[in-house]
Amino acid sequence: MGDNVTSIDNMAFWNCIALTDVTFGSGLTNIGYGGFAYCTVLASMTFKGNAPVLEGRWIEGSTGSLIIYFYEGASGFTTPTWQ
Repeated sequence: MGDNVTSIDNMAFWNCIALTDVTFGSGLTNIGYGGFAYCTVLASMTFKGNAPVLEGRWIEGSTGSLIIYFYEGASGFTTPTWQ
């Protein structure tokens, strides 16, 4: 997604069973409720900017092996786990 995308709406990608990976531009500030819920094959997310605000259950029911990538110096992420 481009840098001009600032928000992922509630349930935007809900039950998207073909989505395997996604990269967010630096402008993302918010992922809505259930934004990626039940994306069962989602394996990785890459964030080019700081950690967005997450609204409840944004990833519920999705893969247990999801890997989150973020750039060195980005704020709001915690390791070894984030959310």
